[in-house]
Amino acid sequence: MSATTTLTIEVPGAIGDRLEQLAQAVSRSKNWLAQEALRAFLDLQEWQLRAIEKGVADADAGRLVDHDGVAAWLESWGSDQELREEVIELLRVLHGARKWPKRFP
Repeated sequence: MSATTTLTIEVPGAIGDRLEQLAQAVSRSKNWLAQEALRAFLDLQEWQLRAIEKGVADADAGRLVDHDGVAAWLESWGSDQELREEVIELLRVLHGARKWPKRFP
């Protein structure tokens, strides 16, 4: 892989104008801003794909929470009977954690 790769893209005029204005405002080149935007986009997309793959693997392994359980937990928020202990146990099961605190801070 080379140290750099040249890309040529066409963007709508409005995007080009915004890029130019931002470059001037932050004293950076349009090239630098485009690189940063592309890096951030790729980071986000790669993170999302990894999260989806992990979710599918968890589902395949049977690490799921049923709708009724989640709904009951959400409905308990803010009440005197908030289902905290159940959530801690769920985290232990889903993530294989051994040392979750007994109570949320």
